[in-house]
Amino acid sequence: AHVTAATSIEDAAHRISKDGQMAQNTDLLPDNPVNSITLSWTDPANSDNYAVSYVLVGNKLQRQETINLGTPTTQAVAISIDSIEFYQPLGTTDFFTAKITSSGNSASVNETREYHILLRASN
Repeated sequence: AHVTAATSIEDAAHRISKDGQMAQNTDLLPDNPVNSITLSWTDPANSDNYAVSYVLVGNKLQRQETINLGTPTTQAVAISIDSIEFYQPLGTTDFFTAKITSSGNSASVNETREYHILLRASN
């Protein structure tokens, strides 16, 4: 169960970090923890506009991607996630924190990890 919990958290963090490092903006308000996030950016190679949202549905972390306001695509990026919290510290705009908890589907396990994700600098 510990391995399942750790793997689930790492799967979620990997995907959020990848998008977070591309993002130029979030919908987070400073000093206001929430359980979902929307990241947005413009691809410098082709000027496509991306909006990616993460939300916990049951124990699955869902990722929804929209490109140029088109039809959104949704996929589960991690399972066995018990809770997730996104937070932007007061006075900062260049990074956010993701705090992820998983039990690995066991009542005796409780793994929590916190990640600080640096946003891409705006040009």
